[in-house]
Amino acid sequence: HVKNNTLITGQNDTGKSTIVDAVAFIITAGDQIFNLAANEKSKRDLRGYVKCKLGIDNKEYLREGDTTGHVALEFYDESKQEYFTVGSVIDIFGEVLPPKVIFYHIKGQMKDEYFIDEENRINTTVMFKKTKKAHKVYLTRREAKLAFRSLFGSINETYFSLIPKAL
Repeated sequence: HVKNNTLITGQNDTGKSTIVDAVAFIITAGDQIFNLAANEKSKRDLRGYVKCKLGIDNKEYLREGDTTGHVALEFYDESKQEYFTVGSVIDIFGEVLPPKVIFYHIKGQMKDEYFIDEENRINTTVMFKKTKKAHKVYLTRREAKLAFRSLFGSINETYFSLIPKAL
């Protein structure tokens, strides 16, 4: 639970920028530069985040093979007195194909069933869509960004470009 101002501290390479990048990735619907908080010329990418790029010679990623990741943020709308969740499911299949990304909006609070099935397997983009838990699934960044802008109170487009630098 994050409220008001939050300070994230820690040693180098412990994930502080990763948390900031995850928040920015959702709020901007994937339209940001990774690790901007730490380095203006970052070379991090979505594949590296989802597969957990290690940067060591004998093992490139912590997660080998096909990998799926979820990022979700839960908000409380004080004017409507209700919760909503916005998030993304990211599939990394193979080493050549680009990541498959969907964004979504769920009315209500987060639940484990959004992310894992009955057998504790992580829901891929296809499985997530089959659960029909989302109020709306967005297949493009543009569609998600417009919807998220509306959910956050019809904020200005410029706001999205300022978020990564503000975080």
